[in-house]
Amino acid sequence: MSVLAIPWWYYAVAALLFAALLLITKKPALSLVPPYLFMLFTLTVLARTPEPEAQYQLALFWSYRRYFSCADPHLLRQMAANVLVFIPLGALLHRLVGWKAVLIGTACSALIEVLQLITRRGVFEFDDILHNALGLLIGCAAAALIRRARKGKSAP
Repeated sequence: MSVLAIPWWYYAVAALLFAALLLITKKPALSLVPPYLFMLFTLTVLARTPEPEAQYQLALFWSYRRYFSCADPHLLRQMAANVLVFIPLGALLHRLVGWKAVLIGTACSALIEVLQLITRRGVFEFDDILHNALGLLIGCAAAALIRRARKGKSAP
Protein backbone atom coordinates (compact mmCIF):
# COMPACT_ATOMS: atom_id res chain seq x y z
CA MET A 1 0.00 0.00 0.00
CA SER A 2 1.29 3.41 -0.95
CA VAL A 3 1.01 6.43 1.33
CA LEU A 4 -0.57 8.25 -1.62
CA ALA A 5 -3.32 5.61 -1.87
CA ILE A 6 -4.63 6.37 1.62
CA PRO A 7 -7.89 8.39 1.46
CA TRP A 8 -7.52 12.06 2.41
CA TRP A 9 -9.80 11.86 5.40
CA TYR A 10 -7.35 9.60 7.29
CA TYR A 11 -4.85 12.45 7.07
CA ALA A 12 -7.52 14.87 8.27
CA VAL A 13 -8.25 12.66 11.31
CA ALA A 14 -4.53 12.49 12.12
CA ALA A 15 -4.16 16.27 11.78
CA LEU A 16 -7.17 16.94 14.00
CA LEU A 17 -5.90 14.45 16.56
CA PHE A 18 -2.51 16.19 16.60
CA ALA A 19 -4.08 19.65 16.93
CA ALA A 20 -6.34 18.55 19.79
CA LEU A 21 -3.50 16.85 21.65
CA LEU A 22 -1.20 19.84 21.16
CA LEU A 23 -3.85 22.15 22.61
CA ILE A 24 -4.28 19.85 25.60
CA THR A 25 -0.67 18.85 26.32
CA LYS A 26 1.37 21.72 24.80
CA LYS A 27 4.01 19.06 24.05
CA PRO A 28 4.68 18.53 20.32
CA ALA A 29 6.50 15.18 20.68
CA LEU A 30 3.75 13.71 22.84
CA SER A 31 1.08 15.14 20.54
CA LEU A 32 2.66 13.56 17.45
CA VAL A 33 2.84 9.97 18.73
CA PRO A 34 -0.90 9.04 18.59
CA PRO A 35 -1.44 10.53 15.08
CA TYR A 36 1.71 8.81 13.84
CA LEU A 37 0.55 5.49 15.28
CA PHE A 38 -2.87 6.06 13.72
CA MET A 39 -1.29 6.61 10.30
CA LEU A 40 0.94 3.54 10.74
CA PHE A 41 -2.14 1.51 11.64
CA THR A 42 -3.96 2.99 8.63
CA LEU A 43 -1.09 2.20 6.25
CA THR A 44 -0.58 -1.34 7.52
CA VAL A 45 -4.12 -2.47 8.39
CA LEU A 46 -7.10 -0.13 7.88
CA ALA A 47 -6.52 0.96 4.27
CA ARG A 48 -5.79 -2.54 3.02
CA THR A 49 -8.23 -4.94 1.41
CA PRO A 50 -8.75 -8.23 3.26
CA GLU A 51 -7.36 -11.36 1.64
CA PRO A 52 -9.46 -14.54 1.41
CA GLU A 53 -7.11 -16.34 3.82
CA ALA A 54 -4.72 -15.27 6.54
CA GLN A 55 -1.15 -14.95 5.30
CA TYR A 56 1.94 -15.45 7.42
CA GLN A 57 5.65 -16.12 7.19
CA LEU A 58 6.96 -17.56 10.44
CA ALA A 59 10.55 -18.27 9.37
CA LEU A 60 12.92 -15.74 10.91
CA PHE A 61 15.29 -14.01 8.44
CA TRP A 62 13.44 -15.47 5.42
CA SER A 63 13.54 -12.10 3.69
CA TYR A 64 17.33 -11.93 3.92
CA ARG A 65 17.78 -15.46 2.62
CA ARG A 66 15.44 -14.73 -0.27
CA TYR A 67 17.03 -11.39 -1.09
CA PHE A 68 20.57 -12.77 -1.10
CA SER A 69 19.54 -15.79 -3.17
CA CYS A 70 17.74 -13.85 -5.93
CA ALA A 71 18.44 -10.12 -5.28
CA ASP A 72 14.76 -9.15 -5.49
CA PRO A 73 14.70 -5.29 -5.59
CA HIS A 74 11.02 -5.23 -4.57
CA LEU A 75 11.85 -7.19 -1.42
CA LEU A 76 14.73 -4.86 -0.60
CA ARG A 77 12.42 -1.82 -0.97
CA GLN A 78 9.87 -3.50 1.30
CA MET A 79 12.51 -4.29 3.92
CA ALA A 80 13.86 -0.71 3.77
CA ALA A 81 10.34 0.74 4.04
CA ASN A 82 9.70 -1.33 7.17
CA VAL A 83 12.84 0.16 8.73
CA LEU A 84 12.25 3.73 7.55
CA VAL A 85 8.62 4.01 8.65
CA PHE A 86 9.57 3.33 12.30
CA ILE A 87 12.51 5.76 12.51
CA PRO A 88 10.31 8.81 13.31
CA LEU A 89 8.41 6.83 15.93
CA GLY A 90 11.69 5.82 17.56
CA ALA A 91 12.84 9.45 17.64
CA LEU A 92 9.53 10.71 19.05
CA LEU A 93 9.24 8.01 21.68
CA HIS A 94 12.88 8.44 22.69
CA ARG A 95 12.14 12.07 23.57
CA LEU A 96 9.36 10.85 25.85
CA VAL A 97 10.63 7.62 27.43
CA GLY A 98 14.28 7.22 26.45
CA TRP A 99 15.48 3.85 25.25
CA LYS A 100 12.28 2.16 26.45
CA ALA A 101 11.00 3.47 23.11
CA VAL A 102 12.44 0.39 21.41
CA LEU A 103 10.34 -1.95 23.59
CA ILE A 104 7.18 0.16 23.29
CA GLY A 105 7.59 0.56 19.52
CA THR A 106 8.34 -3.14 19.04
CA ALA A 107 5.16 -3.97 20.97
CA CYS A 108 3.25 -1.64 18.59
CA SER A 109 4.86 -3.40 15.63
CA ALA A 110 3.90 -6.82 16.99
CA LEU A 111 0.34 -5.60 17.55
CA ILE A 112 0.15 -4.42 13.94
CA GLU A 113 1.42 -7.79 12.71
CA VAL A 114 -1.14 -9.67 14.83
CA LEU A 115 -3.92 -7.40 13.58
CA GLN A 116 -2.82 -8.05 9.99
CA LEU A 117 -3.09 -11.77 10.67
CA ILE A 118 -6.48 -11.56 12.38
CA THR A 119 -8.03 -9.18 9.84
CA ARG A 120 -6.27 -10.84 6.87
CA ARG A 121 -4.99 -7.39 5.79
CA GLY A 122 -1.33 -8.09 5.26
CA VAL A 123 1.21 -10.76 6.03
CA PHE A 124 2.24 -11.59 9.59
CA GLU A 125 6.05 -11.73 9.51
CA PHE A 126 8.63 -11.88 12.26
CA ASP A 127 11.03 -10.19 9.84
CA ASP A 128 8.74 -7.14 9.71
CA ILE A 129 8.92 -6.84 13.50
CA LEU A 130 12.71 -7.14 13.28
CA HIS A 131 12.90 -4.44 10.59
CA ASN A 132 10.57 -2.16 12.55
CA ALA A 133 12.70 -2.63 15.69
CA LEU A 134 15.78 -1.69 13.67
CA GLY A 135 14.01 1.51 12.57
CA LEU A 136 13.13 2.23 16.19
CA LEU A 137 16.79 1.77 17.21
CA ILE A 138 17.94 4.12 14.46
CA GLY A 139 15.34 6.72 15.49
CA CYS A 140 16.33 6.46 19.15
CA ALA A 141 20.02 6.74 18.32
CA ALA A 142 19.40 9.79 16.12
CA ALA A 143 17.35 11.46 18.86
CA ALA A 144 20.02 10.67 21.45
CA LEU A 145 22.77 12.10 19.22
CA ILE A 146 20.76 15.26 18.55
CA ARG A 147 20.05 15.68 22.27
CA ARG A 148 23.75 15.19 23.09
CA ALA A 149 24.78 17.69 20.40
CA ARG A 150 22.32 20.27 21.72
CA LYS A 151 23.57 19.84 25.29
CA GLY A 152 27.14 20.26 24.07
CA LYS A 153 26.27 23.56 22.38
CA SER A 154 24.45 24.92 25.41
CA ALA A 155 27.27 24.09 27.87
CA PRO A 156 29.51 27.04 28.83
